[in-house]
Amino acid sequence: MKRTRTPLFYRVAAVGASTWLLLAVPGLAQTTTPAQPPAGTIAAPASVPSGPWTLQRAVDYAVQNNLNVRQSSLSAELSDADLRQSRAALLPTANVNGTQAWNYGTGLDPLTNDFVSQTIRSNNFSANTQLNVFSGFQLRNTVKRNVLDYKASLADIEQARNDLSLNVAAAFLQLVLNQELVRTNELRVNTTQQQLERTKKLLAAGSVAESNLLDTQAQLASDELNLVTAQNQRDISRLQLAQLLNLDPASAAAFQIEVPNLPDPDEQSTLNFDPNATYQTAQGFLPQIQAADLRVQSSIRGVEVARGLIILACFLELAFSPVSPRPGLRGCLPATP
Repeated sequence: MKRTRTPLFYRVAAVGASTWLLLAVPGLAQTTTPAQPPAGTIAAPASVPSGPWTLQRAVDYAVQNNLNVRQSSLSAELSDADLRQSRAALLPTANVNGTQAWNYGTGLDPLTNDFVSQTIRSNNFSANTQLNVFSGFQLRNTVKRNVLDYKASLADIEQARNDLSLNVAAAFLQLVLNQELVRTNELRVNTTQQQLERTKKLLAAGSVAESNLLDTQAQLASDELNLVTAQNQRDISRLQLAQLLNLDPASAAAFQIEVPNLPDPDEQSTLNFDPNATYQTAQGFLPQIQAADLRVQSSIRGVEVARGLIILACFLELAFSPVSPRPGLRGCLPATP
């Protein structure tokens, strides 16, 4: 007696039928190459605005396009998915199975219990559902822990934005300083060149010694070196700011900033703050402190989840099949899988 299982036969038949449909009906087959998704969708920055960049404009653009902020956002989405998955674990599970078998040749008839020589087809269907009645509050504590983790991930996004804003502001002001240093060194080189021309004329008239000319030339070489160093520092600070903004090379090459009108520090009044009040304000406002507090609470929930492993888990399981039509009930089992 030979025995075959129809699920494999049906799968082979389904593949053959699908192939025939694709070959026989050209409209069902895809004749064009599928469009590829755009490369670097996550890393590609938005359209770059034209014109000089102000400080506020640079901060707003960086918050929207910086990769670290996007990475924090993706981590928050992952935490949200874990939270939804843990909530779904509270729901009961249901499974439905069906099999069909063909027996041909001499075999035992399952209905009459007689040996017969004929083809016999048999079907078997079953269904079961399971509900977690009690497992040491593991599922509920897991949901509470994931809620805290999700809130902490949202605080991480705010921290990433705050850190980025500070870094952009520092890089912007550093670029302003380096541009001013370049202008200062250019004026110094211009002044030294004029002094060199004057010294040459005085030397020709016999009013100064030749050593004065050599000293002026040495001073000019030193000023030119300082100018090149200042230009390099300006270019480096511009590149660092462009990296924070996640600009493409073409936009970074044409990147220019608008120098803000800063008041004279000597004309500003002194700010007097209470250190204790400032600390209390920062403790309740800074997102990194909130995230740390939430993760401490999440760790406490994690300990409660681990304690639930030492308690027996009770499951309510109902199963139905033609062989055993009456529903079955399963009781308590060890919680450890």
